[in-house]
Amino acid sequence: MPTILIIGATRGLGLSLANTYASQPDTIVYGTTRSARGPKAGKEVSERIVWVPGIDVSKEGCGRTLVNQLGMLGGGGGMSEGGVRGLDVVVSLGLIYFVFSIFYFLFSRGNGGRRERDGVDVNWG
Repeated sequence: MPTILIIGATRGLGLSLANTYASQPDTIVYGTTRSARGPKAGKEVSERIVWVPGIDVSKEGCGRTLVNQLGMLGGGGGMSEGGVRGLDVVVSLGLIYFVFSIFYFLFSRGNGGRRERDGVDVNWG
């Protein structure tokens, strides 16, 4: 019985992956959402997705919150009692914005492979 965690599963590619995994028998799919609850099950959202609310990767401590909530839901170990299941697949789409921001910083405004920001000298090339 595979257990899947998709960080950033409320729309787009994340939701598509969550629905695809959830359509497979005996698969448990956990999907994170920044809001207090996940999207309502319906035509576009599988009722088999277990939503992990309040996970915002831009906030400090989101990793601890995620692990604790997974533990309470019975998946992914956890720092609280109840977590006994490991994760077979983890897909993190919640960090895509962060990664794109880094690439933008490094490559779109460089000065011959060098850029300074907040007193830090960044070199590449």
